[in-house]
Amino acid sequence: MIKGYFYLSLTFILSLMFSCSQEVKFVVDIEKAFYEVSTRSENLLQKSGFITYFDKNFNLQKIEFDSETQILELQNSKGNIVAVLIYFETNSLDYAYSGMLYPIAQEFSVHSSFCAFIYQKLMNCSFENSQKTAEFCNYFNWNKFYENILKFENPFLLNSDLICNDIATNQFSVYSLKLKE
Repeated sequence: MIKGYFYLSLTFILSLMFSCSQEVKFVVDIEKAFYEVSTRSENLLQKSGFITYFDKNFNLQKIEFDSETQILELQNSKGNIVAVLIYFETNSLDYAYSGMLYPIAQEFSVHSSFCAFIYQKLMNCSFENSQKTAEFCNYFNWNKFYENILKFENPFLLNSDLICNDIATNQFSVYSLKLKE
């Protein structure tokens, strides 16, 4: 009886160890992101640009792509939230971007772009090490945040500094979703 219990416990612990270290691959569809950005951008877009995201070691990665690229396959550790922002070159000096927050908001929309923007802003503005910041960000309820963001036609009109500050200080609520002044 004890021998069987020990075997089950050891099996359970080993399966947890291996499941935590598994990597997840997901596809970023450049064509869909391009279409989403083109519906809301006033500038003429080019199908070239770059992607930013934090890898499994929480380092910011930048991958450039050309007009021939249709999809990119990224990987990260299972259980991590991945904020992907895709920047397209425009006919002006700036970039138009779209984003997604994997696995929560996997489609490209202005709402998922805003969620990815907030996530990356938190990661970039942190004075902590990136692993601690990512663990904190993974603890945040992004599903609920995304649901609340959907109530706004254009979430980029919201005060992103206030939102990031309230998330970082663990004081975020629906009252943090205020328009910029």
